[in-house]
Amino acid sequence: MKRFIFIFTILLSIDLYASSSYDRAVKQYQSREYSDALKSFYVSARQHNLNAYYMLGKMHEEGIGTGVNSQTAFYWYEKSAKRGHPSAQYRLARMYESGTGVIIKPKKAKAWYKKAASNGNKDAKERLAHWETKTKAEKPRQIYQDNSHEEILPSAVSVDIKKLELATRTGSSSASNAPNPTDDDNGSMFDSLMFWN
Repeated sequence: MKRFIFIFTILLSIDLYASSSYDRAVKQYQSREYSDALKSFYVSARQHNLNAYYMLGKMHEEGIGTGVNSQTAFYWYEKSAKRGHPSAQYRLARMYESGTGVIIKPKKAKAWYKKAASNGNKDAKERLAHWETKTKAEKPRQIYQDNSHEEILPSAVSVDIKKLELATRTGSSSASNAPNPTDDDNGSMFDSLMFWN
């Protein structure tokens, strides 16, 4: 029984310490002692305080008490959002929608907006109300992602090089009719390839 009471006392003191470090961080933040607030939020975050996770995300996103770091902000928002923090869910959705700190993923953005809205976030509810109108009005941004390891040549130099080389080696008459990639007005085929890299 004494052992149980001892463990309970330690756990209670840890919880009170985490709570007090968060309260201290909020006071420091409100009195504009941002670097101290950041440290206190980190202490509270080590004790798994989801409000501290959110505040760390906000401070890193906005550069309060530290430099702007979108990836770090994303990390803290995601950590808080997964545990049900509505404001963190909203900010995470915004990051997925805008591509700040993460690759643009409209489906994930909409899913996080829905979670934030279901948890009572008014901004997320408003964003969802205008989601369909906005997505129809805007053309989706194309983001270049090279998932293949093939080289893509521009149409000006997309001659089948292997056929051209084979025809040149064999002395075939088709080689004289084949377009020469170096006859381009804009420079050599090498210059064209360098332009597209």
